[in-house]
Amino acid sequence: MANASRVAQAAALGATPLQARLVAARIPEDSIDLAHFFDPRSHVISWRQLPDIHAAADCIADAIEQGEHIACVVDHDADGITSHCVLWEALTLCMGVPVDRIHSVTSHRTKEGYGVSSKLVERVLQLVPRPALVITADQGSTDEPRIRELLEKGIKTVVSDHHGLPKEGPPASAVACVNPARTDVPASDPNIAGCMVAMLLMAATRDKLIERGTLPTDAPSLARVMDAVAIGTTADAVDLGRSATNRFIVRAGLKRMNALQRPFLKALSEVEPPPWDSQTIAYRLGPVCNAHGRIDDATAGLEALTTPHLERARELVAILRDANERRKVIEKRVTAQAMALASDAVAQGCIGLALILPDGHPGVHGISSSRVVEAWGRPTVCLSPHMEDAQVLTGSVRSVPGFHVREALESIATNHPELELLAGGHAGAGGVRLPASRGLLFCAIWDATVSAAFQGKAPPIEKFHDGALGHELGPQALAEIEALDPWGRGFELPVFCDTFQLLGIKPVGDGTHLRLEMTDVKGRRWNAIWFRAIEAGQVPPLAPGAVRIVYRLQRPGPRSTQAVEIHVQAASNVVQTPIN
Repeated sequence: MANASRVAQAAALGATPLQARLVAARIPEDSIDLAHFFDPRSHVISWRQLPDIHAAADCIADAIEQGEHIACVVDHDADGITSHCVLWEALTLCMGVPVDRIHSVTSHRTKEGYGVSSKLVERVLQLVPRPALVITADQGSTDEPRIRELLEKGIKTVVSDHHGLPKEGPPASAVACVNPARTDVPASDPNIAGCMVAMLLMAATRDKLIERGTLPTDAPSLARVMDAVAIGTTADAVDLGRSATNRFIVRAGLKRMNALQRPFLKALSEVEPPPWDSQTIAYRLGPVCNAHGRIDDATAGLEALTTPHLERARELVAILRDANERRKVIEKRVTAQAMALASDAVAQGCIGLALILPDGHPGVHGISSSRVVEAWGRPTVCLSPHMEDAQVLTGSVRSVPGFHVREALESIATNHPELELLAGGHAGAGGVRLPASRGLLFCAIWDATVSAAFQGKAPPIEKFHDGALGHELGPQALAEIEALDPWGRGFELPVFCDTFQLLGIKPVGDGTHLRLEMTDVKGRRWNAIWFRAIEAGQVPPLAPGAVRIVYRLQRPGPRSTQAVEIHVQAASNVVQTPIN
């Protein structure tokens, strides 16, 4: 429910009544100043606000000036590969480092897992020429033992990351740990993504080189990488409500994206026509960038973002889109397994769901966990045997409001050393690794931990909506919503609830989606789409007549004849139990 004073504040800053209501319902008074929300540009974090930034920039500047070889060591997800794009283009195009002095190293999801793992260190040590400096992005804060090993072999490490740190603090063997999530230094903006941290680190290095006279004052800026940072920030689901920096970088990056200055984006536009917004990134572009890293290695994604050649970009887009289709097939199979196990676990009274999937896939664990959370509203871990070692389980965690994943995993690891649990993450998500022989014990401990957090009662499944649209259903309402873009975590897309007259229902697509033919209060006819409405062959019990529809408004597709598209989230005949 929107706070009246917050609504008034938003209106005073120029918001329409609809916009003011939506903003006030999402941005509480104890969070960001609404002036910063509506005008984020002047409140973007400076690189000077980041911990260890001077030591990090000095170290990288020294390596550049001394002609040393540098390894950019990044995570395999969308945040990681866009971070690589930032490091690569900043070093080569903005600072003039020859490409043959830079190594690109991304962790392999199925073979090496997350972070600077031992296997990843082995690869770094085998690079020829061996690098003198490693720069991490989107990882490294919890990898002190491996960073120490690199140092012992004569390789320095600068960590850039945004994930939570272990209780012992940042890695002592690193030259610097540039991470806004650190609690041992004054807070800046802990909500930014790894790619934004990488951009700020490179901006600091550029300024350092200009200060030293190594670069001219008019050296190319890092504005060119804002498109990549927008993709990584949106795809990594960091907070878009409480962070002015995130709102600014996604807005600025989307402008560059829609200008199609990058060959990869030009090639992508041929199959995913612009204009693009934050939802395009989240549901279409981000998954394509990320697809190869989910089911194999992320090399294709790394090259796609940085290739200067349009024809090669087109080839890579085709490869990534094919990988994304394969990912969808895997996701559908694994999620069906997870749903079945979750249903059994809920029937047995489990509050924390830890699901061991014998035929799972690490590339979709997080997606499957999210689907289970949506269905049952309980913190969920999906695990499966490691593809390289069946004696090891790896998994992804997704949570609900009120349950902090990283803190819970740290507590479990501390209180149950017999699990040999390796874990990390942040409030809403995380990753785990443990011996397969400890899997059932972990499931029981996870359930007990979640149960204790919620006093033995399952948390309610919270389905929020913004009430009635209160505005004529049409392009003007959609335009007002789109003007508040970017939408995402922390500033969720608006969901409305209104009454329509249902005329008919028709399965579409692969048979799991429904098209609802209906009329609004003015008698205008609409075709609404309800994605994934049919679960396990069960059609929602709807009959022609008055229905309450919980829905979102979307921009119409190129083949649509409607002013807006209505995407149904839930539906119920008025005579039945109303939707809360």
